[in-house]
Amino acid sequence: MRFFTTLQKAGRLEYTAIFVVLSVVQWWLISNVLGLPIPTTIDGIEPFGEAIVNSNNLDVYAVASTFVLFLMIINAGRRLKDIKQSALLALLVLIPGVNLLFALYLAISNGPNTKVYVPFGDDPYDPNSWVPNELPGATGSAVSYQGTSIYLPGEEDDSQQQAA
Repeated sequence: MRFFTTLQKAGRLEYTAIFVVLSVVQWWLISNVLGLPIPTTIDGIEPFGEAIVNSNNLDVYAVASTFVLFLMIINAGRRLKDIKQSALLALLVLIPGVNLLFALYLAISNGPNTKVYVPFGDDPYDPNSWVPNELPGATGSAVSYQGTSIYLPGEEDDSQQQAA
């Protein structure tokens, strides 16, 4: 079900793999459902559009192609969520020409690498986000509660040691 909702995130590899599969499905629909050869030259594209309109299976192709386009928009929305962008940008998939550049951007973009920790964590429902991972050589408390540092048993407050 995760492929039908933008509530889940999609990483670069997952987005690219799904995009490639959906693109192959789209070309398969053109070649097998419509029974048309894929144009290999620029000159073959103009009569190609007329052949699609005059095809006998145009209604089947339209329904299947719309479903594939819906999945492409959802896939782009999942990737946008992963790079912390608005999912409305997924509608760029509908603009010819721009969609290829947009797909390339989604496939190579890294997204923000910084985490902002708040007292209750990035995700209140994920206990792993409550305490940041300790960096090598880090000292001091990992969490604060209302501005007061919290230490584990056996740890000491550096400010109290310096005052003594």
